[in-house]
Amino acid sequence: MSKYFKHKTISVNINRVTSKPNKVSLEELGIDTDRTVTTPVNNETPNFSLLNSPSSSTKLRTENAELELRRMENELKQLIDVQLVVFQKRNKIHGQLVELWKTMKTLETDQANALTNEDYIQADKLTLDIQELNSKIKTFCGVLPGIEQTLNELREKQVKYLKSQAEISKALEKELVKKKKEGEETFKQYASDMENLRNIETKKINEMRKEIDKENSEVVFGLDIWNKGVTDLNERIEERVRDEKLERESLSKKRENVQTQIAELLQRLEKLRAEEESYTRQIADIDLQIENITNEFHVERDENSREKNELDRRRQEIDNKTRHIEEMETHLHQKLENYRKRQEKSQEQLESLEQRTSEIKLMAKAYREEAIEVEKLIEHLKDRSQRDNDCEKEIFDIRLQMEESDTEVKRLTSKVMHDQQTYSTIKQDISTIDTQIPALEEQKKLAVAGRDFKSAGRLANRIKDLQSTRDERAKFLETKRASLERDQEGLKASRKILEENTAKFAVAVKKIGSELGEELQESLLQLRSRYDVATQQKLNTLRSLLQNEIEGMECRINHVRMRYGITTEENP
Repeated sequence: MSKYFKHKTISVNINRVTSKPNKVSLEELGIDTDRTVTTPVNNETPNFSLLNSPSSSTKLRTENAELELRRMENELKQLIDVQLVVFQKRNKIHGQLVELWKTMKTLETDQANALTNEDYIQADKLTLDIQELNSKIKTFCGVLPGIEQTLNELREKQVKYLKSQAEISKALEKELVKKKKEGEETFKQYASDMENLRNIETKKINEMRKEIDKENSEVVFGLDIWNKGVTDLNERIEERVRDEKLERESLSKKRENVQTQIAELLQRLEKLRAEEESYTRQIADIDLQIENITNEFHVERDENSREKNELDRRRQEIDNKTRHIEEMETHLHQKLENYRKRQEKSQEQLESLEQRTSEIKLMAKAYREEAIEVEKLIEHLKDRSQRDNDCEKEIFDIRLQMEESDTEVKRLTSKVMHDQQTYSTIKQDISTIDTQIPALEEQKKLAVAGRDFKSAGRLANRIKDLQSTRDERAKFLETKRASLERDQEGLKASRKILEENTAKFAVAVKKIGSELGEELQESLLQLRSRYDVATQQKLNTLRSLLQNEIEGMECRINHVRMRYGITTEENP
């Protein structure tokens, strides 16, 4: 009976194992089990593109463009630093020129006061100081064109750098867009590969499940047959030993009754013991018969046991395969999770790439706008420089006319003064001769009276020489008087021309200074307006350049105001 119940327990446990649910279901993974895919050869997992290394050509070009862009940014910063030094030097020269012109104005005022006070020595000394200051001013002004040329070259280099940066940024943008497209294609391929992997693994798992279900059905069917065979065998054994068991039970009851009667009837002990021994022998014989009957079915029991062991082995294999499928499902779940994480990482990279592409696009646009604005600024500064040169040329031409007139006045003044001195000297000589001749005539008369004819002859010759000299001097004096009168008239005309040129120069300088000051102020306002726009648009290179240009323009305005004596409300 115990063996029978043991077989029943095994059958129930097997059925429980068969009905055990899966650890991870395919439906929970979102897998479409109806989708068909191509099964790889030898049931090997295919090598998807997600696991392959991407091409490095685009990455290399992008990195090179990034490095080139950073290199040019560093070189542009160095260029801006050099430009700042040149700007500072130019501003310093303008500041020195302001001080020199301020000193010049003071010296000119002092010279005018000295001339008013007829302190000609002080005026002459101040003239030397003014000439020295003019020499220094010319020296500094001679340096400025070279500095402006250097600044123009630096500005042109800035434009080239900005254009190059714009081109590199544009190329980098194209590479990033290309890289983004490749990333999107890779992302799509990731999704396709993940779907393919999911379908292939799902099909493999489904096929294995079908095989397991088939084997499980066979095992269950075998277990049913085995259970039926065991039940039939037990029934046959039970049927064969039923009568003997009934008789044995009857005899057992009788023996129990006898044993009871033995206790009650001691006097019948021996008789009953004899009956007991007889019953015991009969029971032993019946047990022997039952054992013999049971042994007759030993072969069938062994066969059933072997079948049971085989079924247990197959059940163990099914359990192992089931665990293997569960491991495969877990592994598939991990793979899909890794795919999902890599997809998320790829998505983040694509978003970062999109952001970087937008930044590079904005940078390229900013570089182009900066290059255009710097070119406009260069053209404006060139026009401004040309206008300054025109003003300087106009002032130089007027000053040249004034200096020519002044030179002519000085020449004529020197000539008139020399002629006047010569005229005075000759006139004095004639007066001296006129004084000497009467005295010599008197001496000659005295010599004749004294019969000193030799002395009288010598005196007569002397008188003749003096008269001849006087006549020549008188004739030369008449000629010199006419020349002196002409020179004096020319001197008056030259002085008048000088006064006109001086007045014209003063008016022209005042006009040019006023116009130049207004134009420079207008240029300053334009530069400040451009600076505000550059600040709003975050054009750092242009903003730095405009800041330096604004400072330089302010120094230039101060220089012009001091040079031309322009007074404003801010600078009275």
